[in-house]
Amino acid sequence: MSKLVALRINQGPNIPSLVSEVWGSGDAISVVDMRLDKRLQERQIQALRPDYIYEGNGKLTKTDFTSKLQPGAALVITTSGTTSNPKGVVHTMENLRTSAIAISGRLATTSLDHWICSLPISHIGGMSVITRSILTNTAVTVLGQPTAEEIIKAQSRGGNLISVVLAMIDRIDLSGFKTVLLGAQNPPSNLAPNIVTTYGMTETGSGVFYDGRPLDGVEFKLTDAGEVLIKGPMIATTYRDGTPILDDEGWLHTDDFATIGPAGTLEVRGRMTEIINTGGEKVFPFEVESEIFKSEKVADCAVIALPDPKWGEAVTAVVVPKDPTNPPTLREVTELTREALPPWCSPKQVILVESIPRTPLGKPQRRLLAKELLSIGEVRNI
Repeated sequence: MSKLVALRINQGPNIPSLVSEVWGSGDAISVVDMRLDKRLQERQIQALRPDYIYEGNGKLTKTDFTSKLQPGAALVITTSGTTSNPKGVVHTMENLRTSAIAISGRLATTSLDHWICSLPISHIGGMSVITRSILTNTAVTVLGQPTAEEIIKAQSRGGNLISVVLAMIDRIDLSGFKTVLLGAQNPPSNLAPNIVTTYGMTETGSGVFYDGRPLDGVEFKLTDAGEVLIKGPMIATTYRDGTPILDDEGWLHTDDFATIGPAGTLEVRGRMTEIINTGGEKVFPFEVESEIFKSEKVADCAVIALPDPKWGEAVTAVVVPKDPTNPPTLREVTELTREALPPWCSPKQVILVESIPRTPLGKPQRRLLAKELLSIGEVRNI
């Protein structure tokens, strides 16, 4: 019976060799997010339920967990779990191998290519770079810190493939890379030709849509409500506690709303649970945020729904102003959104805050933000 080994060490260039060593012994690997405080690390460990924990000092400690590992498991990785308890997703070696082959085939990568892992390895976006490199015999450099300097240094040593998040696009020169994978919903329309947008999640093992088109072996459909359902050999089937991930027909329910674009591509517009229903109209927070960010007065922003007796839910812009003495007004925000979006997308109020809660990968925690504002009971409406 294989065991689960959790790495509780800082991210760095030795990670691929450790993964290979664990796999070579017939065991499975997982990673504890070292950026979290001790309390959140322990919560993540509870979701992973590892048999052993490997510490930064090289010490291997046996835990008290007794949960059996699902047959064929090679990687257990947690969902973000920043606003709720994280869930451990179990990927088999077959899941990882089919994902690696499908992605490498889509990108036409060869053994001469060289990946740079700049994303957190505690998330599937970072760890999949490592597992893909190992399974396709492709070089990989794992960065401890994804600074522009470190990325340029790794590029000078042969790195020509990289995965990034949207926040990295504007602060890092990515023009010299053969391919840049960007995981982002509603990405900018003026992306460089070497940037490929991806869509996927922890359960899918990596991106399964590239520039809106599914990888080989991936099926998808939209429900009547617009939710994306996905099926494919790279998708995990169970969580660490044994709860099934797929429905009885083998579909993964993503909780993402999408439409089919004019070119037949999948266009994901937001989480089903974060869609704002105002006066019978659907509003997608990210689309409104994109317009508000065009204001030079806005340092950060998140659009959420707050209860409203007239509209049901009110579109609400929560803004961190660049200059607290000169914040954007509701009128200014409304003018920005009405230039590109239907009138019902315009915020009914603007709330000023000092910071927006975000996940480690930079996604706004909209539901947590709404809960915090409602619990305070006092908001600043401009």
